Amino acid sequence: DDNGYEPGSEAETIERNLGIARFLQKLGADILVYGPGRPRPDPALPEHFEVVAHTVNEIARASHDMGVATAIHPHWQALIQDRDDVTRIFDMVDTKYAKLAVNPSHMVKAGYDPVEVCDTYGEIIAYMHIKDFSQEMNTPENNIVNEQGWTEPLVWFTELGRGVIDHKAVIESLRRSNYEGWLTVEIDLSQTTPTKSLEINSRYLIDELGFDLKSENH
Repeated sequence: DDNGYEPGSEAETIERNLGIARFLQKLGADILVYGPGRPRPDPALPEHFEVVAHTVNEIARASHDMGVATAIHPHWQALIQDRDDVTRIFDMVDTKYAKLAVNPSHMVKAGYDPVEVCDTYGEIIAYMHIKDFSQEMNTPENNIVNEQGWTEPLVWFTELGRGVIDHKAVIESLRRSNYEGWLTVEIDLSQTTPTKSLEINSRYLIDELGFDLKSENH
């Protein structure tokens, strides 16, 4: 949601997301990924987190009754960006219903350890998507903020194995917590071609992470 943290936005945000949850239910999907607020407010105030906590609790309880889990997605340049933000919001929401969607690359970009987050919140992780993070591309010229208040394109996100993230440690953490959900590979902008990016990611999943892409993995 682009503005889901402003006081007074709660009813509209809840209604919009429950509409998405009903759509997901009809499709047979069971995860609603909730990204609270871009661009990140400056400063990020307690009232912003209170709005999001209330909103997420309402969405998550209602979507739960539809068989759809609501998972908060910490995201670069969003309200829930830094490690302290993750602690703050999950101390405020009802984790019986509100879950966590993890993308390690956003956490590394924000300067904290995704493995520690997976270890800490393993029991409530409902969804994972992975890509890598290139420190070489994380230059000042690639971090210019646009008129909307965020950085585009996100060129420091790259294919698996071409960055600094220890994906093996992330997967090991997920297995320790008996995670059985999706592990979705994504990339924001291919530096070559989509076909080449798919080849690189697939090869990493097979050769480095030991997945058999032709069968179910655990």
